[in-house]
Amino acid sequence: MPLVLGRLQTAGQIRRQPMGGRLDQQRYAYVRSTDSPLTGFALAEDEAYVELARRFFRWSGPASLAHFQAFSGLGVKASRSAVAPLALRPVAEDSRCWPCPSTSTPCAPSSRPKPPSTASSPASTV
Repeated sequence: MPLVLGRLQTAGQIRRQPMGGRLDQQRYAYVRSTDSPLTGFALAEDEAYVELARRFFRWSGPASLAHFQAFSGLGVKASRSAVAPLALRPVAEDSRCWPCPSTSTPCAPSSRPKPPSTASSPASTV
């Protein structure tokens, strides 16, 4: 029975709802979903993985392939295939982390800001 429920939930046909509206319990009821989030979904599986990778790196900032693999639950081969079209480059020469896809060049090292000048004012005599 759980296998069937999992497939229906993955297909967007049912959704889990906490019993009594309480989130602090592990009891759920399954409700037929009238507004499936998958209605009108047109991406093929490999395109969906690429989009997932794009969104992950945009959300997480610099991250490695291992980070994406752990997040997505994909295997090594599928993770590499999903990340390849993004053409990410490491943030530094010796780094395994990549920046988000919208960043075309690696991050430049930041310079330390100058400390604020503190000028002492003469003591007022009254």
